[in-house]
Amino acid sequence: MSTTQRPAVAVSGLSVRFGTDLALQDVTLHVPAGEFVAVIGPNGAGKTTLLRAIAGVLQPEAGAVQVDGWEAGRLSPRGRAQLMAVVPQVEGPPPGFTVAEAVLMGRMPHLHRIAPVGAADHDHADLAMHRARVAHLRDRLVETLSGGERQRVLIARALAQDARILLLDEPTAHLDIAVQLEIMDLLAELHRGGLTLVAALHDLNLAAQYCRLIVLLDRGRIAAAGPPEEVLTPVVLQRVYGAAVIIRPHPAGGRPHITVVGRRAALGAENPTAAVQQQRRRVVVAIDGPAGAGKSTVARSLARHLGFRYVNTGWMYRAVAREALRRGISLRDAAALAEIARTLRMEFQETEAGPAIFADGEEVTEAVGAPSVSEAASVVSAHAAVREALVERQRRLGADGGIVMEGRDIGTVVFPDAEVKLYVTAALEERVRRRLQELRKRGETVSVDEVRAAEEERDRRDRERVHSPLRVAPDATVVDTTGRSPEDVVKEVLAIYRRRTDVV
Repeated sequence: MSTTQRPAVAVSGLSVRFGTDLALQDVTLHVPAGEFVAVIGPNGAGKTTLLRAIAGVLQPEAGAVQVDGWEAGRLSPRGRAQLMAVVPQVEGPPPGFTVAEAVLMGRMPHLHRIAPVGAADHDHADLAMHRARVAHLRDRLVETLSGGERQRVLIARALAQDARILLLDEPTAHLDIAVQLEIMDLLAELHRGGLTLVAALHDLNLAAQYCRLIVLLDRGRIAAAGPPEEVLTPVVLQRVYGAAVIIRPHPAGGRPHITVVGRRAALGAENPTAAVQQQRRRVVVAIDGPAGAGKSTVARSLARHLGFRYVNTGWMYRAVAREALRRGISLRDAAALAEIARTLRMEFQETEAGPAIFADGEEVTEAVGAPSVSEAASVVSAHAAVREALVERQRRLGADGGIVMEGRDIGTVVFPDAEVKLYVTAALEERVRRRLQELRKRGETVSVDEVRAAEEERDRRDRERVHSPLRVAPDATVVDTTGRSPEDVVKEVLAIYRRRTDVV
């Protein structure tokens, strides 16, 4: 989680120990100014500890915390309180004080020891009460308030501090569902007003609905961090919480909505968890489209989000073409090429650098991307015997589902009954620009006209080949990536997936 601007909160390598127990271990995160961030995780994951460490209440064993560019450990308590305000779980304010008096306590970081509370301080407190919608309670004793009212008073007290950052520890704890929404709506309003909010939350659906960024803690470490649709996935949640879930788009806004359907520890034929896992194994995502449209970016991201295997069938054709070139076999010799397609040992693996393809035990991911191999693959793929051999292998790879497969004929030939089909495309000039950038990064000296001619010829071959021509499957969703960022496209694709299946 990072930003090009100075973050409101920057945590670097933070570790906190209680006695012999390490409560936080090597936590690093950046909270952009003006964001609403949820910190989630199971009981004991370190949520409250992280907030207290940011607030400067806990001394870290290692690492550092910066707040608005200042090293928090070097600030005085007054200095930290002028930058950050803490809203604890519902436990106060202390009895015996009116709401107005409790909110006025928020002005303490701005008062000098001998200076009395002034009119300006009362004005700040009044404004804070109005913003938190407790002005009508100003003369009530805090102990007579409901849980939701006390929570709003705590928020008002924090607002009276004039801090730009609010740290909230379980602001909806012990509240009924209507009051929870009332509190979250208030926080969302404050966020829209420019405040930076970091809230520890237990309710994953509230976190997904209200927060643009989520930090998931697991046993003192960050298990995942990012937008809700990236963090709240079945694979991640089952690993951290030990529960199987179904995730659907929320009817109001489309954010992820989580339903727990079973415990990981109780798998069985009649257990909902087993049903969910079985359904996920059957799901096939077929992605087709022309070269340079962005299929690989979409497919890789989707596979990562879903915890599925990723298979780039174009690499298979390129691996066959590379092997033919290496052996000196003519690209017109369909029989010899088909024999390579049937017998060449090809494996897809995840490496530190990302998805990779191995041919006869050798990684050839970079080699198959060479322009000469790419051009040869376009010729090789036009042979019916080669396509038949590789289609059969591709069907075996995806037989158990749980796979994202990209190519030119996945949704039309390889998996015509795939649960999710996408056709990713882009304008020719956009694809030429992307291909030109890719080639120049590799040190290739090519002109725009050369790249355009190559793309047009490849498109013509793909469309006009007799066996498995490139076309849009009738039930595929077309995704145009022209002029769009990869992040925007991936969000659209995830939404399409959720509409097509109940399992994410």
